[in-house]
Amino acid sequence: MKAFAVPLAIAMSWALVGCHGQNPFVRTGDPIEEYRDTLKGAKPYDPNSRNTKPVEPDNTQIFCAKPFEVFVEDDVKKRQLSFIEQRESSYTVSIVSNLGANPFGIEVVESPEGVEFKELTRAGNKASFSLTWKPAKIGDGTSSDNSFVIRYTSDFAKQNNCEGEVRLSLRVKANEAAAEVSLSGLPSKQISYGPEGEFAFQVLTSDSGTSKKTPLVGQPVYETSTKLLNGAAAVDCNAKSAKKIGPTQWSFDCKFTSTALTNVESLINSGKTAEFQFSVPVQMPDGSTVVSDSGRVKIEFKNVTQTSNSNDTKQGGNE
Repeated sequence: MKAFAVPLAIAMSWALVGCHGQNPFVRTGDPIEEYRDTLKGAKPYDPNSRNTKPVEPDNTQIFCAKPFEVFVEDDVKKRQLSFIEQRESSYTVSIVSNLGANPFGIEVVESPEGVEFKELTRAGNKASFSLTWKPAKIGDGTSSDNSFVIRYTSDFAKQNNCEGEVRLSLRVKANEAAAEVSLSGLPSKQISYGPEGEFAFQVLTSDSGTSKKTPLVGQPVYETSTKLLNGAAAVDCNAKSAKKIGPTQWSFDCKFTSTALTNVESLINSGKTAEFQFSVPVQMPDGSTVVSDSGRVKIEFKNVTQTSNSNDTKQGGNE
């Protein structure tokens, strides 16, 4: 019995020494004070703080690498636009935003003098613009290169440093042979409004002859600065009727139909005569557009009622 008591007394004395003389089985102090260092940084439990929404990945860097794309005439790789000195040319520039449906803007940062950049359409993350320019004579040399820079910007792009720029090269070539577009076959006298007021004519064009491509006839246009009436709606040109009539000459078949005119309700049956104006643009093989000289047609709007009464009188006299 004594042999067992001695080791037990030694073990308990070691336990009391490790607990600084305190009984480890009896707690006399404040447990919060004793473990205050352990509790540092711990937050109280809040049953409403549970976040069930999954963490969404941040793809900003992926989109910011290419926030937008530029297409010129449906070609994403086209970065050089060709122009002829003293000749107006136009291109369609399309913008596609890669930052979703966030509203965006396009700013011109650098541009040669005289370039017009106008918005045509906008829907969702896409927008299209027309780039039109008539370069001045380039002087000495056969060509000159000019920079046109546009900047993509939006609130979202600014917040995420996603703004970007694209540089287009506008190359101007010397005008080796001036292209011309003329109209042939227009009536020299006035015509009558109605079924008989139709006639065929031709659009004639010439180019430098350095390209194997065929010129393209465009939609007739109206010169708004003229005091004449708009006759473009009455003109229909067949784009597939291109005929090569010489080394650098082409012709297109067109038709004028008086009954296709618009905004002439007040003239019909008025007995008045009005003059209408139109022009026909042609896109040359080099990409430039040349507008024809002004086409003018005089049309008489007969008073159908008076004509019918006159015919009735004549028939009555003969009876």
